[in-house]
Amino acid sequence: MIADLQPLVSLIRIFPEGGQYGDPYTYCATIRHLDRETVEIIGALRAPTPSEWRAIRVALADAGVTKAMFMRIKDGIKSHHHIPLAGSHGRTSQDGDRQSCGDER
Repeated sequence: MIADLQPLVSLIRIFPEGGQYGDPYTYCATIRHLDRETVEIIGALRAPTPSEWRAIRVALADAGVTKAMFMRIKDGIKSHHHIPLAGSHGRTSQDGDRQSCGDER
């Protein structure tokens, strides 16, 4: 017999410089694993700051994630955003518009 472990949900916490697990954190969100290389960020209380976006990208890429996304709902309108993980500095919604991903604020 063989068993396969499938990660379904992770939690990402961002700590100030020098922080570690158990210390106060500045940002937290749930990461839903859609497959082994694709995740969706859900359950964030607020949008990440530019430095938090960088930390999120690094953490996801280091975990082997190649595709990441989140959905924003504003005024009842849903828009899906892809998060670049390898050298890109913007995100693209499903309609193809390039939008800031935090680094350009």
